[in-house]
Amino acid sequence: MQLDDVDLTIGDADVRQAEQEAAEARELAAELERAAVENPPGGRPEAAEVAAKRALAEFAARRIDVTRDRAERARKARRLLALGEVGAEVDRLAAGRQAPDDDIIATARKIALASHTLRELCAGYDARVSELIGRAGELGAEPASAIGPRVSSAFVSTVPGRRGPDGVQHGRTRVLLIGEKRAAEAAALAAAGNADGAVALIAGVHQQPEPVRADRYYRASGGHIVAESGPESHAFAEQVASGRLVLLSEAETDAYLRGVLDHGTD
Repeated sequence: MQLDDVDLTIGDADVRQAEQEAAEARELAAELERAAVENPPGGRPEAAEVAAKRALAEFAARRIDVTRDRAERARKARRLLALGEVGAEVDRLAAGRQAPDDDIIATARKIALASHTLRELCAGYDARVSELIGRAGELGAEPASAIGPRVSSAFVSTVPGRRGPDGVQHGRTRVLLIGEKRAAEAAALAAAGNADGAVALIAGVHQQPEPVRADRYYRASGGHIVAESGPESHAFAEQVASGRLVLLSEAETDAYLRGVLDHGTD
């Protein structure tokens, strides 16, 4: 479409005006025709006048179609011009001519670098924890007692996981592997702006679990220790009466919980 010969100002208002003018011309021509037929001879309009009004009404009717066509051409032209402006804006954005886009790209690169760095730091931390787990295992660190690592292992034990040790513990201080999944989740939270969530997720690998002490501890006939809390059950009472379970004294219980009591597998 050649836009130079299109009047962009033509619109629906011009169409409505043309329709109104055509209606008025048609009504005027109809009135003259009725007067030419119904009025007495001396009061009838001239035939030429009637013909002129009829021709004017026909012209006004044709003018509606012309105006509608011009309005439609103007609408299409305005649409093309507006789309051209959108296209030019797209080109400017793609060319990076607006400073905010450079900032967005740079920020995205910084976030990606920070995410990579975070995962690398987590991997380095895991390597240190894995090395400690390996050393504890090589040195024969015993499994923790009911209250924590044993004195016979310098209060060091590994922390069991689903696929092997998940960490290592000294006294009440426990450090766990972060793992690739946790590191990736933390990086995603940080990238989303949830720094506190990312920190909490990673900080969870450092723990100081409170020791859990049962109400009573018994030595079974096989030498292992059995714990019970709450009211003494009938089954336990029967085994105590039969001698199959022997209630530990307070001193023996404390020694067991410290990991220094001689016992079998518990």
